[in-house]
Amino acid sequence: MSLRREVSTSSVHKIVVVPTSNSKPLSERARRFLANIPVVASVFIAVFLIVVWTADRFEQPITTEPPPHGPPFILPDKIARLLGPYSPWYPVQYYITPPSTCNITQAHFLQRHGARFPTKGQGEKIKRALSHIKIPSAKAALKSDLGFMRKYKYDLGTEDLIYFGANEAFAAGVAAYNRYSQLAHISPPFLRAGDTGRVVETGKKWRQGFEVAGRMRLKDALIIPEEKGYNNSLHGIQNCPAHSDEPSDKAQAIWLSKFAPNITARLNAAAPGSTLVDEDIPMLMSICSFESLAHYRTSKWCNVFSEGEWQDFEYWSDLEKYYNTGLGNPLGRVQGVGWVNELIARLTHTPVNDTTTTNRTLDENPETFPLGKNMTMFADFSHDNEMNAIFATMGLFGRIEMDEEGRSESNVILEQGEAEKGIQSPLNMIPPASVEQRGDESSTIRRRTWKEMDPDHPDPHRQWVASHLVPFAARLVIERLECVVPTTSSSSDGGSSTSTRLNTTEAVRVLLNDAVVHIPGCKKSERTLGSGVCALDVFLELQSYARSGGAGDWEKCQEQPEDDGQRRKRK
Repeated sequence: MSLRREVSTSSVHKIVVVPTSNSKPLSERARRFLANIPVVASVFIAVFLIVVWTADRFEQPITTEPPPHGPPFILPDKIARLLGPYSPWYPVQYYITPPSTCNITQAHFLQRHGARFPTKGQGEKIKRALSHIKIPSAKAALKSDLGFMRKYKYDLGTEDLIYFGANEAFAAGVAAYNRYSQLAHISPPFLRAGDTGRVVETGKKWRQGFEVAGRMRLKDALIIPEEKGYNNSLHGIQNCPAHSDEPSDKAQAIWLSKFAPNITARLNAAAPGSTLVDEDIPMLMSICSFESLAHYRTSKWCNVFSEGEWQDFEYWSDLEKYYNTGLGNPLGRVQGVGWVNELIARLTHTPVNDTTTTNRTLDENPETFPLGKNMTMFADFSHDNEMNAIFATMGLFGRIEMDEEGRSESNVILEQGEAEKGIQSPLNMIPPASVEQRGDESSTIRRRTWKEMDPDHPDPHRQWVASHLVPFAARLVIERLECVVPTTSSSSDGGSSTSTRLNTTEAVRVLLNDAVVHIPGCKKSERTLGSGVCALDVFLELQSYARSGGAGDWEKCQEQPEDDGQRRKRK
């Protein structure tokens, strides 16, 4: 207790506190303690709220489904799915579980990196195209499609994974756990990635998504060098020096001459003095995706072109993928042989049998290529061109003709018109003039024409659509299944009684961007096992091209090209 006494002077009043004999001043330690109480309390409350929020989040599976019509806050739906390999990921169909008679025993993932900045080469082409545009005057800009160029600045980086792409990869990892959690708790997925920065980062984000969803830890991905001279089944193009871009360049040039001139004329008129050429148009159109995804807002370039022009751009992109490492290039599908042979080894728990792009040192080591029967999940991270080659190797979209016994026919007929246009066909394709109906006992070849990827006339029913196959963060999944199949047999004594017993059959199911792929040659299996399900032995038989090491194409890969300086595309 203390007493307060007022003291008065001539002009100043002071209050003097006179302590009583029993009062003590607070110690320095006590004052610090009291001063820190609000801070400590605030930290405690904040930590408590974070723990409660996190626990609540883990109670429910993390949502992974994208908006049903793509990301409308960034790209209009009519454009988002017409951007070819620059489309953001979306489900081509929503995932459906295997038939109830089948259980999933393995899951194999092959994923493209997420959205990125333009590659170095493409970035240079984009800048060159922009340099051909003369900025319109203030008055002309009011009515010009290119009026925004007065304030426009191109500011994109080069090649690196962007934030949007990292989110795509994270969501893919979450989805993988949520869908296959029963496998993850038998053995966690084994991860591999090529050593390009965007691929490595995609693998890391996928792993993080998987870890958050499953509340478990995974080992870091095995990083495989992509440099020339180093075998890598996730980047086969580096080991095929004879591979040429010429088929894709020719096909794209034909289609470009059909759709680009009107656009070129329109944009040059919109900005008088501009010197745009047809080759600039696809580069300007590609900015729509790159800027929108990098900046999380719709690029001005998206509104410069009509929906019909975006459809033309889509086909231009489809032709590049088909004729570069797809079925339209003589040395396209051979670049996927190594990965398919690794897949066969994992499906059958047998050593890898391959002499193409696989790395024997890694594949023969159980630490870097585990094959134990307890292994249930594998995830590889790569590029779109490598995925194209793998699709072609597996025969997923080749529309293989079947004979009456359900066997695949070895020859696909190339339309004569493509040969006349100078487009080189796959080596196993033969001109229609030499094929009618051949009735030997070994095979029956029915005449057909290959019209799907005609550079002059797009087939609206084509299967090789880049935005369906290899958008950013594209994902191929092969599920290994055990299916129960009822088998009916007659009595051995010749009577009329029958008996039914259940047999277990090993099978596979292939999904691409969540859509079930109906594998050519597996129709008979599907009738027995269910939609999209192919008996494992049938599937392995269909992979004869890979198991043969490319049927001689790998040796052609090693031939030195006439022009060693020819640049090969790498996406």
